[in-house]
Amino acid sequence: MSGLKPEDAAYLKTVKLLIGLASYREVPGKFMMQAISTSSVLWQLGVRHDWTNVEGCYVHDNRNKIVATMFAYPDFTHLLFLDTDMVWEPAHVVRLLLARKDVIAGPYVRRNTNEEWTFRLPGGKIEHDGHAVVAAYAATGFMLIERGVLDHLRDEHKQLFYGKRELGEKDQPEEAHMYGLFDTRMYGGKLVGEDVLFCSRVADIGRKVWIDTGIKLGHIGDCEYRGDIRKVFDGVEV
Repeated sequence: MSGLKPEDAAYLKTVKLLIGLASYREVPGKFMMQAISTSSVLWQLGVRHDWTNVEGCYVHDNRNKIVATMFAYPDFTHLLFLDTDMVWEPAHVVRLLLARKDVIAGPYVRRNTNEEWTFRLPGGKIEHDGHAVVAAYAATGFMLIERGVLDHLRDEHKQLFYGKRELGEKDQPEEAHMYGLFDTRMYGGKLVGEDVLFCSRVADIGRKVWIDTGIKLGHIGDCEYRGDIRKVFDGVEV
């Protein structure tokens, strides 16, 4: 990437990014090609990063295991959840980093033909910062989370610990840092998914969840689903 401001280029060199794949099936070849391109761009920009893939049928537990890696290795500054059914460009990852928000996601539609978006706007006037817009919640398939948010949530929810108090010789460091920050449960009288619950917990500690409306993602199902986000904001007060 070219044209970065000197302060942005310098900031990227302070980042150490963990990219977490919470998958329930084999990672597709197309995803791997996108991942290779993304790593290449990040290295060119001096962004230290690592990848982790956690497979399992319980996606919320996979996400908690990825967060546990963040807790186990304190040099990571940011976590990017990147689901294996996403279609993105390397520049999208850089955009999220340079937004410098607590939590910011790339919006995408559900895997159907109804163009249903996987985020919800709060009521009233929309708070925005350029292309970044505050959301009530956003799906975690392409979401960047600043480390301080995760540390804050862990400290606020110590009762959600379900890791090992003592590690054996064959145990991994992450097993001592398992917290149920992502879960599917009743919240506010409704059964909600792990992404909605997580965003609600972020709001409860006074942080904000943003979406970057300038990012256009694809969502792979039986075809590649995309939507026109401009329709969402027709008639919305900004």
